[in-house]
Formats: sequence, structure tokens, C-alpha cells
Amino acid sequence: MNVVLDAGVLIAWLRGEIGHEVLSERLDSAETTGESFFVYALNLCEVFYEYSRSDDVLTAQAVLSDTASQGVVRVELLDAPLCADASQIKAAWRRVRLADCFGLALARRMDAVFVTTDRHEMERLQSAGIGRIDFLR
Repeated sequence: MNVVLDAGVLIAWLRGEIGHEVLSERLDSAETTGESFFVYALNLCEVFYEYSRSDDVLTAQAVLSDTASQGVVRVELLDAPLCADASQIKAAWRRVRLADCFGLALARRMDAVFVTTDRHEMERLQSAGIGRIDFLR
């Protein structure tokens, strides 16, 4: 199964916040379970921004390396169909961040589950069947 992670999930995992052990276990057992983990470049940009702001650029760069070394694949795709899908999600669900709209659009394209920490914003999309959405916590 393919899994697309949002920035909040990666930050929770990297900072050891509530729910981090769930992702750690899934990453550790990915070879056995057949799960593959992806992050859209814009969501990863949010992670970089968070660490640049709270720590420094060197730490932010190290965090991106840590993420990649754990098998999370960065997807830099930016084609017209993905932009259209993300834009339509954003237009219909205005409170959802644009980066998460792209992450969800990528998950929809990959027939993957989008894992997020943004329960407040994403529960409504989940209920509406906009995509396969799971919550870290």
C-alpha cells in the first residue's frame, strides 16, 4: 500500500510528539508490510520551513536527509492534472492548506492513503469521500 504523509505527520515523527511511534513502527516494518511512503515536495517544504524557523537551516537540511534515509520518497511532480485536482480540492474546501490539497491530490492519483495530523480540517473531507484519509493521532 502507498502512503502519502503530510508535514504535520513528519514533524510529529521527527520531534517525537504524540503519535510518532505509530509512524516509526510503520516505517520500520515497511519492507515486511509492503508499504511505501511518499511526501509531496510542498509538504516537505513546510517541514523545512518549520525547522528553519524553530532551529536553523542546517537542522532543516539534516531533517530532510533523515526523512529520505528512512525511506520517505519526495515527489516533485507538478503537472496540469495534479494542479487541477489540488485546485478543485482547495476551491471546495477553503480551510485546507494548499500544500495539503496537493498531498491529498497526490494520494488520490497514487490510490494511496493520505496520513495527516490535521483532523479538524480533514475529517470533513474524509466524511465526504474526497480521498482515503487517515489520522496519525
